[in-house]
Amino acid sequence: MKKTKSKSKHGYALYIIGAIAIIIALCTLTFYWSHFSGEVSSKHNVWAEFGDFIGGVLNPVFGFLGLIAILITVSLQANELSLTRDELERSSEALESQNNTFLKQSFENSFFQMLNLHNTVLNSMEVDGRYENEEYKGRECFEMFMFAIRNGIVEAKPPYVAEDTIENQVEKGYAVGYSKYPQYLGHYFRLIFNMLSFVDNADNRGVDKLFYVDLFESQVSENELLVLFYYCLTNHGRSNLAPLAKKYRLFKSLRKELIGDDSLIELWDCYEGELLEN
Repeated sequence: MKKTKSKSKHGYALYIIGAIAIIIALCTLTFYWSHFSGEVSSKHNVWAEFGDFIGGVLNPVFGFLGLIAILITVSLQANELSLTRDELERSSEALESQNNTFLKQSFENSFFQMLNLHNTVLNSMEVDGRYENEEYKGRECFEMFMFAIRNGIVEAKPPYVAEDTIENQVEKGYAVGYSKYPQYLGHYFRLIFNMLSFVDNADNRGVDKLFYVDLFESQVSENELLVLFYYCLTNHGRSNLAPLAKKYRLFKSLRKELIGDDSLIELWDCYEGELLEN
């Protein structure tokens, strides 16, 4: 609309200049014939004088009007270039917005596929319970994983064994618990690490990374968080999952009273600042 109005104004101005030029030319001819009336001459010198008169009067006028017309045309072109530039900028912004939307949709599709894979892996788990004919399936299996790792850590703590550092206590205890369910825990830890890495490496445009990690955490049971927490205390977990868990505060809703054992609460307090605070 703005471009059309601008074109109309400049077009009217050019029409007016043309009309003025015609009027001036007619007035000049009328003035000439009214003062130098007579028949059309066949003499060369008379036509030469007529040409000099018309040229002398109209050339400066037409030159001035032509200059104005050129200035108006230049102004029109500058205005059109400005409008074209604005339209290109708006088109660029629209394309960028569409690209961001596409990237976000692509990210969300992949993320929710990974969530579905996470649920599929959980549902495929099946382990024997602590009693005869007792069986755990799906998320229930993490109760057994948690007990195995926790008991391994407790048994690795003095006075059950010689005096040792907390780091070695965790490493030895975790290894005992992990050795009972390696076919499930190894796959599970790799899946969680890849999921958090995928979120962390996502393009920042339109992606609230913390929101998606919180969304994942909302679907994870407390026993799963405990198992992941123990894993992050090991040498292997510290090198991959722990930095991401801390960055996105994966364990912020985990309560230390869930551990239940004084020795493990002591262990929790030792690592709380490292893994729970950001």
